[in-house]
Amino acid sequence: MNLRLPAIIGIIGWTVVSCGEAKAPEAATALSLIGTWKLAYSKMIKNGDTTDTYPVKGQEMIKMFNGSHFAFFKHDVSKGSDSSTAVFDSGAGTYELTGDKYEGALAVLQLPPLGRHAFHFHT
Repeated sequence: MNLRLPAIIGIIGWTVVSCGEAKAPEAATALSLIGTWKLAYSKMIKNGDTTDTYPVKGQEMIKMFNGSHFAFFKHDVSKGSDSSTAVFDSGAGTYELTGDKYEGALAVLQLPPLGRHAFHFHT
């Protein structure tokens, strides 16, 4: 049996397969916040002025998200051992993430004046 014929058929088959139509890349997955996050930095922009608001020495802030709700906690890393730097804040509410637009609505906050306040962010 002549081995050239199977070899030629194999090469032609490989060429047809390798030159086939390229597949489109998979669509990018939607942004997701689900999980637990530690705040690294934050800034406030008001009337064109930018102020760094975090990190604050000796404090840590954690925020947790599920599919529709969030909760956050801010505390001093000395666990209250130094009363001059002791702090604890917490809050919770609902959020929506549409593309790069985040909208959170506080339902519960340790500090009552800001309770039931809506926050809007763009990434």
